[in-house]
Amino acid sequence: TLTGVDANGNEATATATVTVEDDINPVAMTQDVTVELDANGNASITVAMINNGSSDNCSDLSFLLSKTDFDCGDVGTNSVTLTAIDGSGNNDAETATVTVVDNMYPMVSLQVDTVNVGINGSASTFGSALITSTSDNCGIASTVISPSSFDCSDLGLNTVTVTVTDDNGNVTVETGYVVVEDNNNPNWLVASLPSSETVESCSDLGVEYTYDMPIASDICGDVDVTLVSGLPSGSLFPVGSTTMMFEAEDNSGNMISHSFTVTVVKVGGGLPTDLPSGVSICEGEDPIELSTQAEFTGPGVLTDGVTFDLDLGTCNCYIAYDASGAIDLNANFIFTNSHCSVL
Repeated sequence: TLTGVDANGNEATATATVTVEDDINPVAMTQDVTVELDANGNASITVAMINNGSSDNCSDLSFLLSKTDFDCGDVGTNSVTLTAIDGSGNNDAETATVTVVDNMYPMVSLQVDTVNVGINGSASTFGSALITSTSDNCGIASTVISPSSFDCSDLGLNTVTVTVTDDNGNVTVETGYVVVEDNNNPNWLVASLPSSETVESCSDLGVEYTYDMPIASDICGDVDVTLVSGLPSGSLFPVGSTTMMFEAEDNSGNMISHSFTVTVVKVGGGLPTDLPSGVSICEGEDPIELSTQAEFTGPGVLTDGVTFDLDLGTCNCYIAYDASGAIDLNANFIFTNSHCSVL
C-alpha cells in the first residue's frame, strides 16, 4: 500500500502488487564414481553418489539422473547427467563418468574323468566329461584344459589344469584329474598262429611235434604270451588229441587266447621187439627218406648191391643206435607196414 500526504495534511492511499522472481539457475556439481557388478551382473547408482555439492541461491534442490541401473553390457565408462532443479524451476545439468567393473571370478566344478586310449594309442579329455559346471555373472569367454591329450605313457592318474576366463578377463584356475586306461585287447599276429593238425606216429608212445610260438602285439607295450594248457613245442605228443591254449596279456591286464589241437594217429606195426643186446630205440628223429640214402646192404633184408628205393612219407623211422652212439647204415632194417626201424 502506498500513502501520499500533502502540505495541508490531506492524504490518499493506493495499493500495488510487487512480484519477486528467482531467475538464477542452481549450480550442479558432480563427481565420477566406480561401481562393481554383483553376482547377478547388475549395479546401480544414486544421486548421493554423483552429487558433489550442487547449490542454489534460494531453495532446496531436486535431482534427476539420466541413468541409474547398469549391467554386463555397460562394463567400462559411461556418461551420466545429473540435473539439479530449484523451487522456481531453474535447472542446471552436469555430466559425470560412471565406470562399471566386473570383479567376480567365474566358477567351475570338476570331477575325475576316465579316458581310454584308442587303437592309435592316444586319448583326449573333453570339457563335458571333466567339467560338471561353469558359471559367471557376465558369461564365460573360454575354458582351457592342459594337458588334454594323453598316450600310453600316461596310463594311470594324471593331474590337469583347467583355466576358465570370463567375458571381462577374470580368470579361475582349478586342478583336475584324468585317469588314462588301456582297455584294448592285444592282437595276435595271424600269420604266427599255429593251426590244428593231424600227424602220424609209428609208435604207441606218440611223436615229437614242433610248432611255432604265437606272437601278439599291443598298442601300449609288451605282451606276455603264455602256454596255459597243453604241451610245449618239441614235446612228445601222445597218440590222441592234445589241445594247446595260449594266452596273451598286456601290461593293463587285457587278455586274449588262442587254441589249436594236435591229433596224433597211430600207424604201422609198432616198434620191433627183437632188438639185439646193447641196442636201444631212439624216438623223435626226423623222418628218413631212404630213397635219398646210399645203397643199403642189410643182410636178410636186401640183396647185396641192390639200391634201396622206398619213400617212407611222413612217418618217423625208429632208429637204433649201437653202443658207441653211432647209426650204422649197413645194419639190418626191419620193415613193418612200409615203415622201418634201423637195428
